[in-house]
Amino acid sequence: MTDDINTEDEMVLAAEYALGLSSPAEESAIEDLLAVDPELWDHYAEWIESFANLTDDVAPVAPPAGLKERVNEALFGPPETKQSLFSRFGL
Repeated sequence: MTDDINTEDEMVLAAEYALGLSSPAEESAIEDLLAVDPELWDHYAEWIESFANLTDDVAPVAPPAGLKERVNEALFGPPETKQSLFSRFGL
């Protein structure tokens, strides 16, 4: 453990990092700590496993039909209709 962080603080820090709640600057600092602090790494690994286990009993659900098309249209507008070669030449 790093000298200036106690075990409880390390656990909270690891949990926040695992959940993606840290700012980019905090993430960078935590990643630096993870590289040199095996105890912090262990806390992080425990949190990742705990969070992953939360989904064990959740059955997969298929998305509604046409969802991808609706999302793409909302993001990028209606799809372009392709003109046939004949219509491009006015035939």
